[in-house]
Amino acid sequence: MPKPSHTYSEHLQSIKGCGTEWRILYEKKSPDKPTSLDYIAVNVVPARCKSSSCFTCARIYFKKIRYKLRSSILDNSYRFFTLTTLHQQGNEAQELLDLEIYFSKLKAILRKQNKSFKYFAVKELSPSGMWHIHGLWNIYIDLKELSSIWKSISGAYRCNLQKVRNPIGVINYIYSYLLKNEMNATEKELLYTNGKRKFTYSNGFFIKEVKSKKFFLWESQSQNVTEVKEELIKIIEKSLLEIDKFSSKEWPYFNELIENIFKSVYEEAPEPRFSF
Repeated sequence: MPKPSHTYSEHLQSIKGCGTEWRILYEKKSPDKPTSLDYIAVNVVPARCKSSSCFTCARIYFKKIRYKLRSSILDNSYRFFTLTTLHQQGNEAQELLDLEIYFSKLKAILRKQNKSFKYFAVKELSPSGMWHIHGLWNIYIDLKELSSIWKSISGAYRCNLQKVRNPIGVINYIYSYLLKNEMNATEKELLYTNGKRKFTYSNGFFIKEVKSKKFFLWESQSQNVTEVKEELIKIIEKSLLEIDKFSSKEWPYFNELIENIFKSVYEEAPEPRFSF
C-alpha cells in the first residue's frame, strides 16, 4: 500500500460524500454490455469510497473479514499472540514503520522453523501511543523463546501467547480490535499517511473463494437521486422487466419508488406492457 499523494485532511474531504450517490448494476448472462431487452434484473447500490478512513466502508469491510475468519479452519494448533514495541512519546509514526520491519523479521524466523506457518495480524495504537500487534498463528513456540527472539529484533520483550480454545470468541475479540480503529483518529491518520493497512495475513490463511459475479456495472459514473430515477424510467420503458426484477438493499423507499415509476410508465404507455 503506497503512501498517499495528498494529506489526510484532504482525503477526509474527498470521502465526505460516500454513499450519497448511486450506481445502477445490471444482471446478465454474459459480461457484454446489454441491449435494451437483455436485462435479467437491475440493482441500485450506493457509490462507496471504499476507504479505510470511512466509517461505513471500514465497517462493511471488517464485517467481511470477520465472516472470512469464521469460515477459516482454526484448529488446536492456533495461538492468539500479542507483541508490544518500545515506546517514545511523539515518535508514533516511526514506531509504526519499525513495527512492520520487526514483525517481518519475526515472520521470517518462524517460517524458517515451520514451513506451514500462517498468520493473521492486527495493528493497534494504544491510548498511551504505543503500537502493538494482536493476531493468530498456527504454530507452537515457547513463550520464553518468543520473548527472547522478539527482544533481539525489536528491543522489547513483552509478548503474550494463548492457545485458541474458543475460535468464535477469539475471532470476535480480533473483530473488536478492528473496530477500535474507528474510535482512534490518531491511529487512522498514522496508518493512512504511512500507507499501512490495519491488518495483514499470510497467503493460504483464508480458504480461496470462487465467486460468480452476478451483476455488472457498465456505466462507472455515480448518479444523484434524480439521475437514477431518470435512468430507471428509461430502463423500464426499453425493457420487458417486471417490477420484482428491480432491487436495492440500501435505498430507503426503493420499492415504493419502483412501484410509482412502473405505475407512471404504465399509465402513460399507449397499451399495457407491464405486470404488477
